[in-house]
Amino acid sequence: MEDVMGNLKAIGVFDGRYNKYVNEFEEIFSEFGLMKRRVQVEIKWLFFLSRELKLFEIDKDIVESINNIYKKFDIKDAKHIKEIEKTTNHDVKAVEYFIKEKLDKVGASEIKEWVHFACTSEDINNNSYALMLKEGKNIISKALEQNIKKLEEFGKKYKDVSMISRTHGQPASPTTAGKEFINFAFRLKKEYEKLNRHEVEGKMNGASGNFNAHQFVFDNVDWISKSSEFIDNYLKIKPLIFSTQINNYSYISELLHILIRIASIVIDIDRDIWGYISFDYLKQKVVKGEVGSSTMPHKVNPIDFENS
Repeated sequence: MEDVMGNLKAIGVFDGRYNKYVNEFEEIFSEFGLMKRRVQVEIKWLFFLSRELKLFEIDKDIVESINNIYKKFDIKDAKHIKEIEKTTNHDVKAVEYFIKEKLDKVGASEIKEWVHFACTSEDINNNSYALMLKEGKNIISKALEQNIKKLEEFGKKYKDVSMISRTHGQPASPTTAGKEFINFAFRLKKEYEKLNRHEVEGKMNGASGNFNAHQFVFDNVDWISKSSEFIDNYLKIKPLIFSTQINNYSYISELLHILIRIASIVIDIDRDIWGYISFDYLKQKVVKGEVGSSTMPHKVNPIDFENS
């Protein structure tokens, strides 16, 4: 039953009743997801310091084991980080200690003090958020692409099916069902293209955005260039060159505005389809066993369009 209805003690509907519709995002936007990306950023930075800056060597025989610290990160690891945090009272520091423990276990104790080198917590966090949003954005993009294709399919299929259009809620000039579907496909496609062009951004420049610790220890390194190289090549996100201690996160605002417009178009689709059902233009399929109303069981209510 729990698989159907979700966690019955969940406070929010997306963790409970409607979890089945969004459970793809659990591995990304949960605290578990954040921990995993933090570990990923720390490990990638460790490899970058070794491979690109030649600050130390990593035995090739343990490279896979070190990569697996984040690639095989599981709920047991996440719980262990929470245990460490009970002592540190600092979430990012707990991740650092967790990685050092793992390095001890794979025989890499000699390099463990390079973990988190010159980083402030925000260097790890902002890149983790960027990775999370990039993954989540890709899921939304794929779902949007499928819906656009379906709307285009309906547009072609029903291009010759005439229907009365309505303006101000009143009967107006004729249109076709196909044209109405294509209209929504056209609107969604514009936002879909903007979504795919959108880039997440990350910064790796220390406690005040000036590479102070980096430059003090290794003043022969072009840290602006190397930081950009790390973010671009190792994390596959867009480098943010100028910042304070924190990422300005303007890219998140840009992303949310795209999602707002997508949501508004989807609401328009839902309302129009709801109206077509109300006007008897469309009929809903009856599903055996389902009840549309506690007192009028013969009804089939458009609940999916109302919940969408």
